[in-house]
Parts: sequence; C-alpha cells; structure tokens
Amino acid sequence: MSDVHVNEAIKYFLIPGELKAIHPFKVGHINETYISVWGQGAHEKRYLHQMVNKSVFKDVPAVMENIEKVIAHIKRKRGIDTRETMTIIPSTDGRSYIQDQHGEYWRTYEFIEDTINYEVCTEPRQAYEAAKVMGRFLTYLSDCPASAYHETIPLFQNVPNRFVQLDEAMSKDSQGRCKQARKETQFATARREHAALVENLHTQGKVPRRVTHSDPKFNNVLFKTVPSNGNGVNYGEGLVVVDLDTVMPGTMLYDFGDLARSVVVATAEDEVDLAKVTVNEELFGELVRGYLEATCGVLTADEIAQMHLAPRLIALSLGVRFLTDFLNGDVYFKIHRLTHNLDRARTQFRIVSEMEKAEARMQAVVARYSKAG
Repeated sequence: MSDVHVNEAIKYFLIPGELKAIHPFKVGHINETYISVWGQGAHEKRYLHQMVNKSVFKDVPAVMENIEKVIAHIKRKRGIDTRETMTIIPSTDGRSYIQDQHGEYWRTYEFIEDTINYEVCTEPRQAYEAAKVMGRFLTYLSDCPASAYHETIPLFQNVPNRFVQLDEAMSKDSQGRCKQARKETQFATARREHAALVENLHTQGKVPRRVTHSDPKFNNVLFKTVPSNGNGVNYGEGLVVVDLDTVMPGTMLYDFGDLARSVVVATAEDEVDLAKVTVNEELFGELVRGYLEATCGVLTADEIAQMHLAPRLIALSLGVRFLTDFLNGDVYFKIHRLTHNLDRARTQFRIVSEMEKAEARMQAVVARYSKAG
C-alpha cells in the first residue's frame, strides 16, 4: 500500500491540527499500520492508522462493531478519558472506519503514549502485570451478553475443529507429506479425545460463553513507561490490552490458555532444538496469581479448575494448525524453509509434552492461588 493511499484515507477522519509526518509502524502481522504526527497549537499529537486485512477479516464492519461496543462499555465503567482502553477517532460521517476508493477499510485510533510492550516475557512481574490486564479486560466485559457480539472468525478457538481440518489434510495428502510427518500426526491424534474438553464443559453448562479478547498474546499488553535512571525507559504497571480485532464470543479458558502459552515458553515458535523448549513454572504461577486477582468473583469454579490445562490445549491446537498447513503445502502461514511449518508443529507438541509432565504442579499452583483469593 503506497503512502499516497494512506494520505488519502486519513483525510476522512476528524483529526484536528496540521499533518506534520506519517510513516509505517511495524507492529503485528495482519494489518498495515501507520503513525501520523499532527501539530495542534503548541503541541504535537500522534495517531495510529490501520488498513484492516479483509482477507483475514471477511466482515470488517462486524469487526468494528464489536470493537466499538467493547471500547464504549469500558469507557462507561472507567470514564471517558480512561487509558485502560483504546480511543477511536471517528470518520467525517461519524463512523468508526471508512472504505476508500480502492475498497480497503481504514480506521484511526489515538496513539497511546508513554507505553511499551514486549515480545517475550522475561520477569515474573511482567507476567503478573500482563495477567492482571487481561483479567481486568474479561471482568469489565463480564456483564456483556456474548450473543450481542459477532463471531467474526467462526470456530477460531475451537480445538476439535482443528482436528477436522487435520483429518481432511491427511485424507487428501495433496503434497505427499503424510509419511514425513507420521510421528507428528500420531502425536496429535493420540490426544484427540482431550481436545474437546472446553467444548464439552460448555455443552454441560459449566463453562459460559463470554466476550473475550481471543488473541491475548503477551505482546498485546501495553505497560506504562517509567524513567530508568537516565538510561532510556523501563516498564511500570500493565495498562491496556490492544489489538481488539478478534474480540468475540469465546471462553476464558482459551483466552487464559493463549496468554499462558505465549508467556511461559520463551523459545521461538520454530525452535528446532527441542531441548530448549521448557515450561517456566514460576511465570505460570505469576500469571495465575494476577489473573485470579483481577477476575475475583467473576469466574466459575469449573473455569478455575481447568486453568492448568488451558495452555496445553492451545499449544495442541496451534501445533495441529501448523501440521495441517504443512500437509496442505504451506498455504496459510508464511515459511522461510521447506519444513518450517513442521518444525513449528514439533515445537508446539514439545510444549504439550512438557506441560503433560508438569500437569500436577500446574494444577497445584491454580489451587493454591484460588484458595488464597
């Protein structure tokens, strides 16, 4: 997307002042993002502009309606000027987005200043603060009926559905790769029965549908910045969760599980040295502590009882997705080598194995902090 198109799009948003600069902002892997700087009297203010990926999000107006509802709900609870959520800049016709002459969808937010995020969690306090932010987000929305929100990516977090897709890929074997991935497919299918845990609990009425973030990776949490003795900045309290495109009906188990999986295993998702793939149980404990503190009185006993299994389910689901894409010829995830997706699947399955070994200890952590609350 050219800078000309960006400059055309931002003319349709109600931003006061004079445009001083605009440049690409490398964040995330889905949408095209830019930062603009505007002179407003004696001050300058930044804004974030995104061209939404309509190949991933098939119904962008529905995505934006969900985001509007979430932001408005949190602002009603926390105040119009709260920094605990994002602020949408309306278009000239009062909408939260525009569609330009090329058919692309654009939106604009206020840039959240004096914040920082991290790709990898390195300290227990980071895990604790991130979990509190995610827990607060769920708590703020706990009185929202999930039925009022669009399911913008059907079956996005449904683990059994990932096995259906794997079955199809194995049946077709379009690239003749099943033999090469026999060990991995056996690993996955041996755990098929466990994959439906969350869906079964929901059917039994034990795990409710909630309005969830649905993609709560660690790098989607912004921390306040604080001075660091003249050597740049350091992080303070966890402030806000961003990247709200996937907000939709879901379960807190998948939300917490995805956060935990992204925090407690510090290796890259395509790490080929599987000996490096380990579970940091101290970080898991801080995640549980922060999340339960922020959701006190909101979660059901059944939700809490399964928290130790949630990250394992997410790792299994992601591993199956990578494996399926490998069998299909690498049509979804970008690859940089022939076996990239197979390597990614192996890494996730190693996480599953490590969490199976740590199950009793992870369960004890949840029990300890749930009693403490």
